[in-house]
Parts: sequence; structure tokens; C-alpha cells
Amino acid sequence: FEVQVSGSSGALQYRPFLNLQPSANSHYPLASLSTQSGMGNENIWHHIAWSWDMSRPVGTQAQPNRIRGFHNGVYTDNFGASDPDANWNTAPVTEDWSLGYYGGDGRDLEGNLAEVALFNVGLSDEDVEFIYNFGVEAFVSAPNLTGTDVFDSVTTDNCSPTSHTNDLIVDIFTSGITGTANYVFVSEDSFATSTSIAYANPVQYTLGSATEGDRVIEVRLGEFDGAPASDTVSDTINYDATGPTGSVVTGPSGSGVDVAGVVDVAFTAATDGGANPSGATGVRLWYRKDAGSWTLYNSGNVYSVSPISFDTNTLGGNGTYEVYCVGVDCAGNDETKAQAAEQTFTVTADVREWMEIH
Repeated sequence: FEVQVSGSSGALQYRPFLNLQPSANSHYPLASLSTQSGMGNENIWHHIAWSWDMSRPVGTQAQPNRIRGFHNGVYTDNFGASDPDANWNTAPVTEDWSLGYYGGDGRDLEGNLAEVALFNVGLSDEDVEFIYNFGVEAFVSAPNLTGTDVFDSVTTDNCSPTSHTNDLIVDIFTSGITGTANYVFVSEDSFATSTSIAYANPVQYTLGSATEGDRVIEVRLGEFDGAPASDTVSDTINYDATGPTGSVVTGPSGSGVDVAGVVDVAFTAATDGGANPSGATGVRLWYRKDAGSWTLYNSGNVYSVSPISFDTNTLGGNGTYEVYCVGVDCAGNDETKAQAAEQTFTVTADVREWMEIH
């Protein structure tokens, strides 16, 4: 809640703002504010919050422990504690509550209260800071986020579920959103720092460094810039800018006859390169016929299993074919190698002609 103290009589340290009154003749001033706590008769609005943390040790009157106080969004330990009695050590949920009322003995609050809110869950330090900066209404209407998917630049059968990219700029898709989302907050360090981006789906995010390897991308949403409010969701992405090495076509070679014009081209797959590889996924096959131009076979399809069924019927039939392959990894990097034949073979399909004699 927010409070403005305007009273001028009596001892302010006995003007509690939070009170538990189990009966008409007894009361426990669970928390109050005084001039010693930085509050005075200055007619200035202050934001105050208290929460119970039952995981903390049982306290005493001098050190209540289980109640946590915040002033203007900042945690200040047991801010404004007074007369905790036994009730500091159990969350009082069955008694009557009051704000600014002490039990009818003339020590009630002289001032104003506003933005009063009671939550049925404990608020984190970040929650309290958000409410102080943006208000209760913004907090309760904050967007919720249930899942993200960092864009996977390669979709091949033998890549792991981890997303892969060879581009420092990645697309982040969001889903399951409720509430108003105007900003996407992206972090790679558990939100010790974050990048604020105007909401889009997908939103483009530039990775924080060019270091290859896996990294966890964490995402939150918010209605206001600088105030991530939703739950955090994450995805792992592998950045790999180094191509694989070591792929080679191992056969066939020499001359042969194939009545169907289909040749099995065997290969050895590449080993992925770089310090933190994404994983090799297969090869692309290059060919040329009769010393012509080098061309990608089957539109550059990636083959993960050897051999490749090389159909010369679609390539002009009989002739001398030179082939080589390049490795491909899960991030979409192709192996770098010179265009040179690794195997050469001749196809002379058995073609029988017939003539009808009358």
C-alpha cells in the first residue's frame, strides 16, 4: 500500500499501519512505522509492503525474522516491526486485520492510505519493486508466457532437439500469452542483465557473443519497458559458425554397366569442426558429367545414410561422372573444400534396340 503521514500529535512510533486484532479487547500491532524508520509528518507518499516468509527461522520481538518489510520497493529487513509476540511466527490468516487502526486507544494513523492490496501468495523482491514502479494494476494484469522456441535453422532427422544456428541473429517465437505484452526481455545470464525489445512474434535477438557452443536463452514479457513481469521460459541454442571436415566419396570408381542407370555412391560422413560443434548431419553430393559444370545432386538434399542412390537417368544417361561430397552440420554450415573429383565412374547402360520387319 501507499501511505502519507500527516498527523502532528502523539508518538508516531505507536501509530501502526498493519494490525492483527484477534478479539475486541486484544490486538497485536504486527508492523508499524516511525520516525526512526524514516517516516515523519512530511506529507510525502511512501510505498510500503510486508510479506511473510515461513522458511525463515522463528523470530523474537527484537528480531521477528518471518516478516519482511519493503520501503519504496527496497527490501529493508524487518522494517517497522513492533510487538511481534507469538504472532510473528505464524502467518495470521484467521484473524481480523486492519490498516491504520490500533484498537480504539487513540493511536490510529493520521494520514492517507492508497493502493491497498492483499495477495494470497508471497511476493518476491522483484514483485515488490515492480509494484512500486508501475502499480498494483499493472502487476496483476502482467502477461503470462508458457513457452518459447528459438528458431532452429536446420531441420534434419539426426540433429538433436537442441536448436542450432550459424547466425548471431536468431528468431524467438512466443506462445501461450495472456495479458498485454509490449516488450520481450531476453537474457543469457539468468537476468543479471537483459535486452529489451519491442514485442513481435517472432522477435529478432542478437546473441551476446560470437563464442561457439550451447547457451540458454531466457525470455520474459512485460507491459512496460524495463519491467519484465511474466514467468521466465527458456530454450537452449547451439551457435556454430564452423563447418565440418573429413567427408569423402569412397565409391564406385572405374567403368561399369548398369541396365537401370542407377549407381550406389558410397561416402564417409564428416566430423563436425569447431571448438563447440553442433554435430555433423550428413553430406551434399556434387557431380559433373563429361567434364561439364559442377552441380548439386538432387537440389542439394542432405544425405545422412550411405550409399546415395545416384540416378543417371535424370542427368542425361550414359557418360563419365565425377563426384565429391561436402559435409553439413546441424547449424547449416557446409564443409569448405575444393571442387575436385573424389571418385570417377563411367555409366554405359545396356540399351537394346529392335526393329519390326514386315
